[in-house]
Amino acid sequence: MDNSPVRPLSQIHAKQDTLPAQICGITFKGNAASGKQQDAMYVVDGRYYSDLAMTAVFDCVDGFCVAVSDGVASSPHAGACANAVIRAIASSWQQHQADTLTHQLSDRPTMMMQAIHEQVAQAPSRYSGASATLALVYRPWRTAAQVAADRCQPLVIKHVGDSRVYRYRPDQAEHPGWQCLTRDHNVLNLLIDQQAAERGVAAKPDDYNRDGMAGSYYTLTECMMINSDPDCNPVPAYHSQTLPVQAGDVLLVCTDGIHDLVPAIHWPPVTAQTDLRDWLKALRQQVYRAEGNAYDNGSAIVLRF
Repeated sequence: MDNSPVRPLSQIHAKQDTLPAQICGITFKGNAASGKQQDAMYVVDGRYYSDLAMTAVFDCVDGFCVAVSDGVASSPHAGACANAVIRAIASSWQQHQADTLTHQLSDRPTMMMQAIHEQVAQAPSRYSGASATLALVYRPWRTAAQVAADRCQPLVIKHVGDSRVYRYRPDQAEHPGWQCLTRDHNVLNLLIDQQAAERGVAAKPDDYNRDGMAGSYYTLTECMMINSDPDCNPVPAYHSQTLPVQAGDVLLVCTDGIHDLVPAIHWPPVTAQTDLRDWLKALRQQVYRAEGNAYDNGSAIVLRF
């Protein structure tokens, strides 16, 4: 674990009515065939890249950033790329944090994929060709003037590949349980988009990320990659969305070592009384008890608002 500097909450000028978030994360090697940890994550206070790590539960009343990255197993140095992705996230977030809290410049672009891609691409050339996914959730810091005006910053989701973000909303009657908010960048979803375009209709969110298809359909079409040649390694296609949240909402940011082995339908709810560390430990146990017996690395970060 490599902790990055973070301003104490006592130094953050947040109003009492700011919707706080409690955040906790876990990453583990599992029984991966490679015998290596190829996941990495960023959780509020810094980077985590080890065979087994669980964070404290953080109380965030204003800006925060979390991310998971999963090295693509076919890459010769998959773990190095995942770690490079999280290093780039940490660097970009620290720059935004410094700009806002020190220089009061929060309207500048935040967590730009172009900058993150460039940092990953320039990782040591001995890892060239290694690739990884990314799922990123952040709430930008606010300047003192924005706080005084009660100007809220949106929650932002950005992702590349098949790491995902889910939401659990206790009072959601239309979509009970955990709902996937992201669309994997794979062959299956690309075909769904193409078929919808041919019919002149828009694909529905429930059409994506289907289970039980032939393995080739899950081949990734986009990922982060270490390669400094811009012709061979352009900025990957990615999805970005802003998300309004309300009290009681819960998000889970995870790699495919979680959602592939234990589908979201089997995840228990998270309530106001749930101990987040105990919940993540139980999720890890589910992964090991599943039919796949934790055949992949797993990382999960839970956010409760």
